[in-house]
Amino acid sequence: MVFIPKVKYLDYSYNDKSLNEHSSAEENINRILEPSLPSKSKWFKGLNSFTVDFKNYVDYIVSTHKKIFRNENPEQKDNIFTAKGCPAIVDLLSNAFLVKSPAELIISINSQGQYVCSYANNLIRVEHHNNEQFSSREDDLFKNKLCLKFCIDVDINTHNTPYTFLPPMYHNKPSYEVAQGIIAGKYGKAHLNIITFVDIPKEDKVIHIKCGQVIAYLLPFNKLKLRHSKLPLNLEFFKNFNTKLDYK
Repeated sequence: MVFIPKVKYLDYSYNDKSLNEHSSAEENINRILEPSLPSKSKWFKGLNSFTVDFKNYVDYIVSTHKKIFRNENPEQKDNIFTAKGCPAIVDLLSNAFLVKSPAELIISINSQGQYVCSYANNLIRVEHHNNEQFSSREDDLFKNKLCLKFCIDVDINTHNTPYTFLPPMYHNKPSYEVAQGIIAGKYGKAHLNIITFVDIPKEDKVIHIKCGQVIAYLLPFNKLKLRHSKLPLNLEFFKNFNTKLDYK
């Protein structure tokens, strides 16, 4: 008997009922969530495979041997591979989901930590976590930082598969830091929210995020496949949770 592993899914649904029609949902999800591939990173795609001008490792070794025969005493490099051969980067870019902004965002921040945000549609909004939530008596790591939450109008359910958000460092250089942590168990059914920290500037600063720009990686700890949920995901627990703690 051949063992066929059970396919695990990342289910999603829109809060906008018009977008939650099955055909529309599948057409639009790539604007927000897209399975990553190494080839979808322009940086990775533009890398050479080797740091020397050879098409493969064997050609490099043979060339070195010929130089030895000619008594040229060639320099032999221990590692000629670039980051394109790094299994850690390849695995990340092969297993993550790209979380993309479904609208153009312009965020202006002043030296007092105040911000104003404009966006092109209602598929994304920006909220603020009070700094008191992150202030510590022992080590104030988040001093002079503004905590902004990107709220995307999509609910997700990873069915108990833990996941984390990571900065999109192989796609762009964002003007913010992505807060990291492990989301597991019942919390895997949640709104698609990205918590970020921005340095409060000494002078007015503008963050411009283009529509379709990768704003974070969503990395599950198991391989997942995107699937549209025909019925809205039930997030009543989280609505009550947020109401009680008043996190806005």
